[in-house]
Amino acid sequence: MDEVARGQVNAYVGRPLGRARDDGLWREYRDELGAARTRRDAHREALSAKIDAAQAAHRRQFKLRHHAVAAMPIPARDKRNLYKTLAFERKAVERKLRATIKGWRAMNTDARPGSWKEFVCARAAGGDQRAIRRLTRESRGVGIESSDKAVQAVLSRTLRTSQGSIVHNLPGGVRLLESAGSIELIGDPRDAALDQLVTVAKQRFGSSRVTLLGRQDVQRRLSRIAADRGLEITQELER
Repeated sequence: MDEVARGQVNAYVGRPLGRARDDGLWREYRDELGAARTRRDAHREALSAKIDAAQAAHRRQFKLRHHAVAAMPIPARDKRNLYKTLAFERKAVERKLRATIKGWRAMNTDARPGSWKEFVCARAAGGDQRAIRRLTRESRGVGIESSDKAVQAVLSRTLRTSQGSIVHNLPGGVRLLESAGSIELIGDPRDAALDQLVTVAKQRFGSSRVTLLGRQDVQRRLSRIAADRGLEITQELER
């Protein structure tokens, strides 16, 4: 019963990266979403008009050619052969037009800001101090630190903040914040996210002994995954 009560008290509650109304970032995110929707609607309207014009031109072209054949002073049998040839050409052009329209629709010209977390990570990588503070506050949860003080942050093309930290965007919406000798999970500490945290820590720290950081209930799961992956754990510190 005590274990159940402890789990209820320490239950994870999802929340945005920091308070949205504090620094204007949330308003800017909403503005970017609104601008993206406006661009998307304008793009769809323009695309619809472009498709209608292309289809109308196609119909007009073959209608004129059909009338031209009808006006020819030639025997009926020759006209039937010309109509058959025209029908084959029309089907070929229609297939090509459908492929062209499919390509138009597949083009993604809308630079959307993505999810709220993606927006904050991108802003942090661009040096926005408000976003960096949010990531720093949010990251004070589950993490893995190396006991080797010589470990430096990896040189990477992924998102880098102006403070030298690395924001890793991983499959499944998992995001990690890496500094020298430390990798921390941003967001929900579900098992899949903890698994990726351990994977990156194993790649970065190798055989170095590590310290696990986080709430006690999350540390138990993290410790099990880390042990399975061969990480040598020296201590666990509760946050």
